[in-house]
Amino acid sequence: ELNEPVTLSLAMAKDSFLIKALENEQNVSVEESTAAIQEYLSNIRDGFKYESVYVISDATRRYYNFDGLSKIVDPEHDEHDYWYGAFLNKHVDYDLDVGYDEQSQDTWAVFVDTAIRDRSGHFLGVCGVGMHMHQSHDLFLSLEKEHRVKIMLIDTAGKIQVDTEESNLLTKYENNLS
Repeated sequence: ELNEPVTLSLAMAKDSFLIKALENEQNVSVEESTAAIQEYLSNIRDGFKYESVYVISDATRRYYNFDGLSKIVDPEHDEHDYWYGAFLNKHVDYDLDVGYDEQSQDTWAVFVDTAIRDRSGHFLGVCGVGMHMHQSHDLFLSLEKEHRVKIMLIDTAGKIQVDTEESNLLTKYENNLS
């Protein structure tokens, strides 16, 4: 069952384990820090079925995911890391970002990026989850059923861009051709 990604990301950002891990990150070895955060992220991924779960430490710029330490984030020199600099410049608690998940063969995904702060409000880093587009489809279908609503995304020209019913996908392409 899919869970609300914003709620999960906000809960992760307030998790005392994650806050302590980032506060103490520079006091332990890279291996110890990586192992602890990797286990935490693996449990989130396995329990909530998200295909992308991550933490970025602002102090070290380490990008952790459920596979371990992925890389050092460098928004000034790595085009894949532009989102991190953009998030920092917004000064928000959380933000939605759409892009390619480079950890999953550049699959198109929706990410929820959330600021992690200590008790004093000091910025420690970013955590988040990513939903690949097929997961969004499954979430929309379950919400439609639960709330007896229809979810479609329609552009400003009135053309269907996303629909949960595959039969309407043909309509989308026909609309875009006209």
